Amino acid sequence: MLPVISDNGQRLAALSETALQQVVSGEVKTAVMIVVDGLGWANLKDRLAHAPNLRQLSRKRIETVAPSTTCAAITAFTTGVLPGQHGLIGYRIKNPSTGTITKCLSDWGEIERVRDWQPAETVFERAAEQDVNAYAIGRPNHAHGGFTRAVLTGAHYLPAATITDRFAEASELVRQDGSKLIYLYVDELDRAGHKFGPDSNEWAYWLEQFDTALGDFLRSLPGGIGVLITADHGMLQLDPAVTGRVLEDEGLTEGVEKVGGEPRFRMLYLADPADAAEVTERLRNSERKNAWVGTRQDWISTGLWGSVADEVARRIGDVVLVPRKRILYMTRQEEPGMFNLLGHHGGFDDVERGVPVITAGAFQPGQF
Repeated sequence: MLPVISDNGQRLAALSETALQQVVSGEVKTAVMIVVDGLGWANLKDRLAHAPNLRQLSRKRIETVAPSTTCAAITAFTTGVLPGQHGLIGYRIKNPSTGTITKCLSDWGEIERVRDWQPAETVFERAAEQDVNAYAIGRPNHAHGGFTRAVLTGAHYLPAATITDRFAEASELVRQDGSKLIYLYVDELDRAGHKFGPDSNEWAYWLEQFDTALGDFLRSLPGGIGVLITADHGMLQLDPAVTGRVLEDEGLTEGVEKVGGEPRFRMLYLADPADAAEVTERLRNSERKNAWVGTRQDWISTGLWGSVADEVARRIGDVVLVPRKRILYMTRQEEPGMFNLLGHHGGFDDVERGVPVITAGAFQPGQF
């Protein structure tokens, strides 16, 4: 029996369109949407002492998409549709055209037309159609990447190296004439979380840096500016040396040609897709206490990804394996550095799936 997910990320996907409509209707002059990568609800709750400005704001918990990973969640946020339609359905997924495993955050060299891989219209394109100027603020090295083109089309990209610099750009924009939709991306917490773990002092340090910059921004905010803060996923502190199960070493890759996904959400691509039922049954018998296992169609039938387009379905593993417990399914097909990471996400744990919705400025809590 596969899990039934009551919230498959629809509320997260609806946030940006709600913010845009507040601008279009004149409820606010400008909307600033801040996405803090890896700022899970539980992670923030455990570290609120490090975030005095966030602590003062209205907060509620919603759930992210599945898998609880950046490319799937941010694309849902910026397009308003679930992974079954936008297509970036995992961290590492199979490109049906080439047969290779593609990292959705970075491996865009083999993808000739970016918008064929992510066909959904973005909220920034919809903003332009309604005479709202759209901007995205993020790291300079993200400015021209394939993922940026896939999910931020329609926004004028403003590069800014530090968190403080990004808020400075936003502060200047909100003082200019005209209605705007502004997306501001912070990934420092996610980077620290993966390397040191979300329970680390390093993660808390970057939370403090973000909170300080946010507080300065809010204290000088002009009237009529709505601010929304959310995240793409939470993060678990898990050491692969302690909780990792290497698929190859455990004898779990018989019939498996390629391994996709990530340690908390594995997509298995078989040498012969016709063997999916047999491989599923074998893995269920082996991993019954450790993981949920199902064929591609089993998982699609749960509604986990919403309505799944045919082209997107071809990117999903023939068999999908998701941990029930706080364990990791590692593979030697990935880069060795994965075995050194202490922060992980992707699965169904409440810590991974819960993300905050925080409002400030002219936005009211009940609007989201």
